[in-house]
This record gives sequence, structure tokens and C-alpha cells, in this order.
Amino acid sequence: MRVNGDARVDGVDIVIDEKNYTGLKSKSNGNERGPGWPATNGLKLETDSSGTVSAGTVVKNCDLRANSVADESSIGGLINFFASAGGATLDNCRITNNVPGTTSIIASSPSTAPNPVKITVKNSVIQGGGAGQNAAVNISARPRSIVKNTCLRYPDASPDDIKGAGASNVSFGQQCTGKAGLKAPKKVGSGGNLSSLPAPKINGSATAGGGGGGLKIKIGKIVLAAGALLALIAILAVVGVPSIAVGFGILSSVVLAYLLDDD
Repeated sequence: MRVNGDARVDGVDIVIDEKNYTGLKSKSNGNERGPGWPATNGLKLETDSSGTVSAGTVVKNCDLRANSVADESSIGGLINFFASAGGATLDNCRITNNVPGTTSIIASSPSTAPNPVKITVKNSVIQGGGAGQNAAVNISARPRSIVKNTCLRYPDASPDDIKGAGASNVSFGQQCTGKAGLKAPKKVGSGGNLSSLPAPKINGSATAGGGGGGLKIKIGKIVLAAGALLALIAILAVVGVPSIAVGFGILSSVVLAYLLDDD
């Protein structure tokens, strides 16, 4: 997933799993390459040349996982801030990195990025078999960046796994301690968000349905429309053939407008 500027990413699952991927393997994009190619990133953040950033990108309630790639040496990072990326906040996210030699969160020096450029990681968990082989968080030249209330949950995790950012209430090791970690675990990922959306509302007496449903219209309207049709045909039979074409055109417009009217 690639986002730009003041975008908001809330409640999504992003999974990199080359070994178990069975979909199309597109080679149409020379830069991205897509599934089936050796390198990718789970989430890319950047800002186009004309873009501005006010509050920065918000990444919230997301479940990001890297399980396998074709070439473990060429994946950029599970979350990758390009040099053009402005500031961002990662909040209540689960980051599972099982690809050896891959940085979970990497941010390039903001050479072309608009201000602000600081990155905040909070209320999150970084875990997985590959999470500690490189720095879990590696941020370059982005002052005031911080990791707080977050758990680095893997063997031998230490403060050295956070580079280029401050740390506040960060838990290290296989068990999260204190208030470090996810503040709302049930909201993480699409399963915790899509099901909470209200059902769509459809106004009027017509409802669009799947399965055996279809379009349902009040019987009264059909009866009235049929009566009008019969009356007009009787009149046109007396008036003459040339008027029939005009009459049917008018009738069709009136009936259609009536049937589609919500009142």
C-alpha cells in the first residue's frame, strides 16, 4: 500500500507472503514489480512534489505482517518512509516481521519532504522472528521522532533496536509489561473495523437486493400506472395512429418518473 501526504490508514490488514501467494503475478509496473517479484514493502509513505503536509499521515489500528518474500535481502521494509515522506503517527498497530534481515520500520532522511517530518510510534507491538535481526525502528534525520507505550516483543529485544528516535515507556522482551503495547487489541486489522460499520440505508419504497431479492416496488404504483396506460391507449385509438408514437413517449416518461419517485 502506498499513501501520500495527510492520508489516513485505519483498520487494514497488509500481508506480504510470497510463498503462499496464489493470485496474479503482474509484471506490468517496472518500479513496484508487484507480487511474484523479489522485493516489496508493506506500507510506503511519501509526498508528491506538489504536496503539503499539515498533520501528517495517520496509520491506526493496522495489522501488518511480513511472512515471506522471494529474496529476503531485497525487501525494503515492512513500513518504509521515503525521503519525500512527511511526518506520521503509527497508533495501535501490530507489526509482525518474520523476514530475516528486514527492518520493521525504516525512514529515510527527509531530503525532499515537507515539514513536519517527525515520526511517532505509539501503543503498538513489533514482533516476529525477523524483527530483531536489524533494528526494529530505524529513523534517519527526523528530529523529535519517538517510540512510546510500545512493546518490542521478541527474544533479546533491547533499546539498541530503536535508532534515530527517542523511547518512552517501551517494553523489551517476549512479554509486554506495564502499559506498553496495544491499547485496543480488538480494533486491530480489518476484522475489528469492517464489522462495526452500520448497514447501508436505502430511501423510498424500492430496495436493491441480492440473491432472490431484486427491485421491489409498491403494488399500488403499478396498478395506477397500468390504469393510466389503458386509458391513454383508448384515447389514442380514437385520435389516430400518428398520435400514438407521441403518446407512448410521453407516457413512458411519466410512468418512469412516477415509479422512481420516492414519495
